[in-house]
Amino acid sequence: MEVSLVVDNELLPWKARLRIAKQLASALTYLHTAFPRPIVHRSITSCYILLDDDYVPKLFDFSNSVTIPPDQLYVQENSARWIIGYTDLTYQTHYKSSEKTDVYSFGVLLLVFLMRREAAYRNEAGNVWEYLTRDPKLNVSDGHIQIETIADPKILEEVGEMSKHNSNCRIS
Repeated sequence: MEVSLVVDNELLPWKARLRIAKQLASALTYLHTAFPRPIVHRSITSCYILLDDDYVPKLFDFSNSVTIPPDQLYVQENSARWIIGYTDLTYQTHYKSSEKTDVYSFGVLLLVFLMRREAAYRNEAGNVWEYLTRDPKLNVSDGHIQIETIADPKILEEVGEMSKHNSNCRIS
């Protein structure tokens, strides 16, 4: 299981995962906008996120990071270094890093949080990589995905309990 979903052998509650996702989005926004040359982390996965005692996420290992040169939209490389399941197709095929590289990885991380599945895993036979982003449940013709079909049932259960609790807490 992906590292940041489980702490002390307990699955993180949905509210904690959602808060972590929001804080990571803020951290990425900072890296992409706070400096004259945007920083692209290029390793946005749960393996490169540490959680402190209050479950505040900390990005680490900037060894794969690049900065976008002035007046450029991306960094062109001669070869790619990617993490299986988290890397966008543009980077894999054209070796171009940009803020979009991190945004794609962050989207995959959100799916990992929501679906409670790994971004990439070996098939039953163990000889082929399967990717979360290629799950048939995510490929819908009308563009509408029913959350109930992709979300981890434990999350749906937890959200249902929160909804029941909130509906019983009326302010007079």
